[in-house]
Amino acid sequence: MRYPPAAQESGIVLLGSFNPAIFQPAWLVKHELIDEEEYEDVKLSLVHNELTEFRVKIGKIRVEPQRFQIVSKEEPFVESLDLVLGIFSNLLPHTPIAQVGINYSVHFALEAAEQRHRLGRALAPIEPWGVWGQTLDGEVPDNRGGLRSLVMEEPRPNGRDIGHRRVHVEPSVRQDLVDPKVGVHMLVNDHFELKEPDATLAMDWLAERFDASLSESKSIIADLMEFAGGLV
Repeated sequence: MRYPPAAQESGIVLLGSFNPAIFQPAWLVKHELIDEEEYEDVKLSLVHNELTEFRVKIGKIRVEPQRFQIVSKEEPFVESLDLVLGIFSNLLPHTPIAQVGINYSVHFALEAAEQRHRLGRALAPIEPWGVWGQTLDGEVPDNRGGLRSLVMEEPRPNGRDIGHRRVHVEPSVRQDLVDPKVGVHMLVNDHFELKEPDATLAMDWLAERFDASLSESKSIIADLMEFAGGLV
């Protein structure tokens, strides 16, 4: 069973060397990466030499001296890819980018607290923890302990030399989105590293992998949802 996400988001993260002060909404308009109408809706948080942060229709942009990030909460996520490619392929092709991340996360609700408890026990059984593990299995549901955060890693996915894919699973604490007794949060991080910093190679990899990466992330999450659905 696939549970509809209460919220989802996609993110692109670049690690390298950046000048936060130049990343301003007016600069994006000037180079036609966002249009004038979108510029009027910009929510500017901060522009500084050490940090720039603002929100446009496509998503939230945050730039620090060593990190660029854009997070989008609505499909089509490819619009954030187009913006990043426009910046670093066309405007700033000499930026020393050393690492690239494609993230996808969802919050979703299972059908019952007991179902989430069973999922936690399946992913992180208490038996290997011996005597202490048995103390986690209290008779009163609210007193039971168990999984709070799990990270699984796939090294060198898709045959590449460096990088990894990490899948994070934890109870959702977003009470504004899901009931905290049944909510689950999953994040998939597809991480790529370059042997030498190079914006052109980074953008080539990002353009080539973006759609497939999101598709793979959604498939991983769907498989866990399917497993959880059998625990009702």
